Amino acid sequence: MGLPIFFSACSGDSNGASNTAEEVTEETETQDPTPTSLSDPTPVPEGTPTVAPSPTPVLSQFEQDEKNGIIRSPLNGTAVSAESLTRRVLGVKIDNHLEARPQSGFEKADLVFEIWVEGLTRYLALFQASDVDFLGPIRSMRPTDIAIQNSWAGSFVNSGGQDWVYELAWSSSVQYFLEPEGTFRINSRYPPHNLYGDTFSLRELDNRGDYEEPLGPLWKFGEMPEDADPANQITMTYPYEFSSSWYWNPVLNHYEKSTTGDPHYYLDSDGDAQRVSADTLIVFEMDVYQTCYGCSSGSAVPVTVTTGSGPAWVLAEGKVVSGTWSRETDTEWFSLLDEDGNEIAVPPGRIWVTLARNDRTTIQ
Repeated sequence: MGLPIFFSACSGDSNGASNTAEEVTEETETQDPTPTSLSDPTPVPEGTPTVAPSPTPVLSQFEQDEKNGIIRSPLNGTAVSAESLTRRVLGVKIDNHLEARPQSGFEKADLVFEIWVEGLTRYLALFQASDVDFLGPIRSMRPTDIAIQNSWAGSFVNSGGQDWVYELAWSSSVQYFLEPEGTFRINSRYPPHNLYGDTFSLRELDNRGDYEEPLGPLWKFGEMPEDADPANQITMTYPYEFSSSWYWNPVLNHYEKSTTGDPHYYLDSDGDAQRVSADTLIVFEMDVYQTCYGCSSGSAVPVTVTTGSGPAWVLAEGKVVSGTWSRETDTEWFSLLDEDGNEIAVPPGRIWVTLARNDRTTIQ
């Protein structure tokens, strides 16, 4: 029902007479508003799954490095400068006698070999991209040192050796230097365990200079297979109850070294003791025999046979891949194949290679 509307009309004449106002009431009718029609929602077919967006793939560090196109060290696969690839590899023989420990500087090497000598092992520390100004103690050469370095015509610094070992070196591509300029003796240790060196100076000794072409990779660098067997410990035993062991540290994600049951330490640049560790381990089992190759003077020493073939293991990330090493001559590098005949991938990082004796390796 509408509200009443009042109209009032009035008129006047010359006599001032007034007419009675007539009240008129009209009733207006209003209509209800027309409702707005809302569109019905589009029906969703029953059983239609909701498609989630594809997640962005997460690359491993190795995959990211490959994507970024980093230049890898031919010795350990870590990132290096392009200029370093033509630097001649410098090898330095490191003492491992009890009186020589803890050593200094070999943790900075691009690659380290552990090699059996008389009654214990010594280390061959190899430097290409890296350098260190305090390295040692430095000791004498053995034939196996030459066999390892012969494939890349290295420079080799040591404290001496026997004449028949020198003759082997002369017939190789290795140029050696005996206690040369760039080495020095310290007073805090007794000879012969007190000879040290500075690789910045030792590099200047070899008059052949850098390589004409970049050195190619020693290994096929890659990642450990996800289904590789676990390997929390590896031990290599030798005569005279000597042993070299590595233990996986899952907190620090590396292997830590012990020698004959005792943790092995080195001294850092501040003189503080640190545990010797490695990201990747490579182990070759090989024959070892005593010889001096028919020398007319001198004495026989242990010589590791680095040609032929034998068992091999690669350890990283607490896992292991087993296979076989092989090479025909020491002028070529090692082939490293798994049980299916495929090349074994070696994870980049700080790499240590142990030349173990046959049938003396235990992995747990």
